[in-house]
Amino acid sequence: AYRAVDGRILLFRPDRNMARLNSSCDRLCIPKIDEKFLEKAIEKLVSIDRDWIPHAEGTSLYLRPFIIGVDPHIGVHPARHLLLFVICSPSGAYYPEGLNPVKIYVETNYVRAVRGGMGFAKTAGNYAASLKAQDEAEKQDYTQVLWLDGVERKYIEEVGTMNVFFKIDDEVVTPALQGSILPGVTRMSAIDLLKSWNMKVSERRISIQ
Repeated sequence: AYRAVDGRILLFRPDRNMARLNSSCDRLCIPKIDEKFLEKAIEKLVSIDRDWIPHAEGTSLYLRPFIIGVDPHIGVHPARHLLLFVICSPSGAYYPEGLNPVKIYVETNYVRAVRGGMGFAKTAGNYAASLKAQDEAEKQDYTQVLWLDGVERKYIEEVGTMNVFFKIDDEVVTPALQGSILPGVTRMSAIDLLKSWNMKVSERRISIQ
């Protein structure tokens, strides 16, 4: 949630974010959520916590719906009892550098996800898989990790915290969604905007070579 110049409180494409949440739920054997209900619930929460929304430019109230299993026993099976909650946190630029360029480390040893796995799902396990590589990159003064495909270690997939775009000649290119890349709402929005501006944009495999 963020403040518009006219003082209104806005949410960024909540319908798209709800749809992505349900896509992740399906992959994790979590019952799908009533998207309209959750959207209305978040709108109510933001209204209650509106004083926590920062006023400074480039800031927002970060909203993270979260679902965890709370079954009262141990076992490897889909949870029957779950808890849904929403974390709210005032936030600014993700990186200390703000909007300035950051150093990216191309990871060739570790793998974040493979096709057929959970790479497209917004789940904690995907972030856990990235921590070792991220820690080693930071020790070498890099800000983030650029992940390659999990089979050939050749094709660009995404950065640890975001999708990536490249401007190649007169074309804007981003890796195609093939099951191992998170389908970011910001990614989708950028593609929509580029097309509306009549710019050439494509989704395809991009070799690091």
